[in-house]
Amino acid sequence: MTDDLDDVQEALLEVLEREERPVCTAVELADELDVSRPTATNLLYRLVARGSARTAKLGGVRLWWPADLSPAKTPKKTPAEPPADPDPSAGTETYSSAQTQADTPANTPAVTPAKEDGPRADGRDDQDDVDDEIEAVVLSVSSSWEDDPDRLEARRAAARAALQVALEADDPKGKSDLQDLHDEHPVSGQNYETWWRKNVRPVLSETGTYSQGSHGYRIDSL
Repeated sequence: MTDDLDDVQEALLEVLEREERPVCTAVELADELDVSRPTATNLLYRLVARGSARTAKLGGVRLWWPADLSPAKTPKKTPAEPPADPDPSAGTETYSSAQTQADTPANTPAVTPAKEDGPRADGRDDQDDVDDEIEAVVLSVSSSWEDDPDRLEARRAAARAALQVALEADDPKGKSDLQDLHDEHPVSGQNYETWWRKNVRPVLSETGTYSQGSHGYRIDSL
């Protein structure tokens, strides 16, 4: 495995050239790098954070593409200009199906999750996939957190739990909704206000849409 983001970006380009389309999935990059899906997803989020990649969801599948393809490395099916970020600091975007079909790079083939009647061949279930996505988001957001190992893991555990609750909820979740979660996943030296501000709000704001009316974040998917 590599932590060199330049190598990751090169691998992303190689996947696009091989597949002859302008976007790829985390699973495809994981195969290219010979790493797990959560690791590949985390690396892709790090590319997004440094401005080297873009991401959006289409039909429930998260897609990734380079922010700026050089002519020499452009896949055979050349993408149109990727959608501009509404906020320069944000590289992760969530679109309606119609928006995404219009805005994602051109010539993108339909990417549909496999439908299976019985157990999956890989022995996993849908919750395993959700857990992978949650872990990747938490690892990406917490990569800049500086703390001792035990306390850092406690902070990540709080972030994972809050993200799971928000993802499963029908209504937006905000600071006033997660007191019980703080009791279950405390962090040494942090009161509820600090716990929310330092650990939970960063992951919810990374993946959710803020509702002014309910003062909370709605997360439909990762």
